[in-house]
Amino acid sequence: MEPGEYALRGDIIDVFPPGLENPLRLDFFGDDLENIRSFETTSQRTTAAFEEFNLKPVSELSLDEKAIARFRRGYRSLFGVPGPDDPLYESISRGRFYIGLEHWLPLFHESLATIFDYVTDGPIAFDYQVVEARDARLGLIADCFDARAEVTARKARFSETIYNPIPIDRLYVNRKELDTLLAGREIIQFDPFSASESDGLTRDKGGRIVQAFSSARTQPELNVFEALKAMSAEEFHAGRQVLLACQTEGSRARLARILGEYNIPVSSNPSEAHIQTVVLPLEVGFTSHTVTVISEMDLLGERLQSPTRAKTK
Repeated sequence: MEPGEYALRGDIIDVFPPGLENPLRLDFFGDDLENIRSFETTSQRTTAAFEEFNLKPVSELSLDEKAIARFRRGYRSLFGVPGPDDPLYESISRGRFYIGLEHWLPLFHESLATIFDYVTDGPIAFDYQVVEARDARLGLIADCFDARAEVTARKARFSETIYNPIPIDRLYVNRKELDTLLAGREIIQFDPFSASESDGLTRDKGGRIVQAFSSARTQPELNVFEALKAMSAEEFHAGRQVLLACQTEGSRARLARILGEYNIPVSSNPSEAHIQTVVLPLEVGFTSHTVTVISEMDLLGERLQSPTRAKTK
């Protein structure tokens, strides 16, 4: 049902790898893997077939001897010698995973890296209101830490469980560190509003919301795919390539088949007057000077979301 879970059913193994929208069903015949399919957790219906997949780790932690030793030293250094009623310390000492142990991630490693350690150069693009989003997030982190630290200071308990919060700066990049990491880098700031280009730093890329197909979806005499065919021809003659952004590989294949039924040309060659289908989970499309992107939701309306199982706290 959730990433990290698996189930064994005879010659079938269901596994939910982290990073995938849906789990995978591995169909074996003896030791031979015959089929790899993704499926919806609620309906059990197959959504796509695969030739291969990558099974990524479900956790950033590996509880080997060195990691456990580093955790024990760091935990005692921060919080003193733990008592017998500290389930986190007891579980890790025994080499057992503990729910939420990522909250103490720095104690398991000699040092933590940031994304800038992997991406050493190139411009950095910030979305609109990124500063407000950053400040709100850091404020929430500080509030949670203060609340837990206050409860710990009063020697109170959360559900009879000890919780020693790790210092914020050990786990998160603060404002000062972020400014230092960004210093000297080229920064691109996106903004939805028009601005003067007189400063030499602002560029209007012509991005606009793409026309909706709501009228073609609601009026019986109109056909949304015929409307798409007419629009794509107009866009190509205006010098813009048309991309149809699909939510998944499965929906991309289905839409490509439907476009073929309506004689709407689909191609991977941008120089041809054809629509290109791509997997890009956008809710709303857009148009610019050189390209028009139509989302699957623009074309078909709101997707029917699969109900998810309520999470147990």
